[in-house]
Amino acid sequence: MKRLLLLTLFLCTLAYGQVPSGYYDSATGTGYALKTQLKQIIDDVNDGLPTEFLHTQPGSTNGEAYSLLRNSYSNATSGDVDNYYDAGGNNTILDIYSENPSGSDPYNWDRIPPVDYPTQYCATQTGEGQCLSREHLIPQGFFNQLYPMRADIHFVVPVDARVNGFRANNPFGVVTAPTNTFANGSELGPNTYGTYTGTVYEPIDEFKGDIARMLLYFAVRYEDEVVNMGGSWDAPNAVPENIMNGTSGQFFDDWFIGMLCDWHSADPVSQKEIDRNNNNFIHQNNRNPFIDNPNYVADIWGVEAAPGACALLSTPEFNTTTFRIFPNPNNTDVLYYTSDKPLQVKIIDVVGKVIYSRQKAATDNSINISSLNNGIYFVQFTSFTGETITKKLIKE
Repeated sequence: MKRLLLLTLFLCTLAYGQVPSGYYDSATGTGYALKTQLKQIIDDVNDGLPTEFLHTQPGSTNGEAYSLLRNSYSNATSGDVDNYYDAGGNNTILDIYSENPSGSDPYNWDRIPPVDYPTQYCATQTGEGQCLSREHLIPQGFFNQLYPMRADIHFVVPVDARVNGFRANNPFGVVTAPTNTFANGSELGPNTYGTYTGTVYEPIDEFKGDIARMLLYFAVRYEDEVVNMGGSWDAPNAVPENIMNGTSGQFFDDWFIGMLCDWHSADPVSQKEIDRNNNNFIHQNNRNPFIDNPNYVADIWGVEAAPGACALLSTPEFNTTTFRIFPNPNNTDVLYYTSDKPLQVKIIDVVGKVIYSRQKAATDNSINISSLNNGIYFVQFTSFTGETITKKLIKE
């Protein structure tokens, strides 16, 4: 649905989440030492929580915690309610597998009281738009449906059940020849990123950074469970591939870490993620450190793994003082900009509608604008840390 934007917001940078004073004070290291320090901070979720949220407790409390995810999703400021793209706002659940950021959604999920959820959450469906499910971005089979992982709100999100079923246990990846294309443009098919060639699910660009940061959270929060579960976490010849590398440090395979770093850098932290992180802290009493401080990704994997994309995160931000777009006015099909950093690029018309949104690699500093009508537009460039600059474009 249409995103409602005020032009005055174009020049603002992101204000990262409401982090309690001193929360990250003990995170002083680099590399995998820092990763473990962050794990120790976000691992202690029980202090101060109401009994109904203690999802690490045995017995029925686990099932209750899993059920309570639905309640949290429907909170008005949860980050899972569509206050970001929906023109009506506050009335629908935001589904990252079906949301269309720049147009009409293929279908919507009503934001309804939890008592009615059985009519909207289900396991049986024959097409998209029939019911929601709770999607574990790391499939439950990889941790044997154990708690607290199963009910961890930081990586369990509400999505369309049909798309979730097709994604199944397949990893995320990049698809160029899809076998299935879903209503909002996400795809299933052979992976073309890195060394892995199996079947993957590729979300739309708008939510790639969100997914990357949730998966990297999992790599921190549950790093020691990798060791405890032994070889079950690393089966490179298994179908589907489980994308773990069998170590508590790097956690994911080289190609997968590289892709997550790439997605993280190209799709910066959004207000939706900030709101969700704050809501999750209320619900579960821990935070996603990569939303609060995006630089932690480079500080960990850029130092230790450095598979390329992570290393890019350590380079300086693009220079907003000398940054320019050209030619402008423009009567061609291509717009160029002066940056050698990965950026999120959006083109917004004068009424605030996002008509173009792409993640641009460091080696790609051109934009195809052949589809633009003549007129005035705003081109917004955002770095992985949220630094934003907006330029006015005149298309002739």
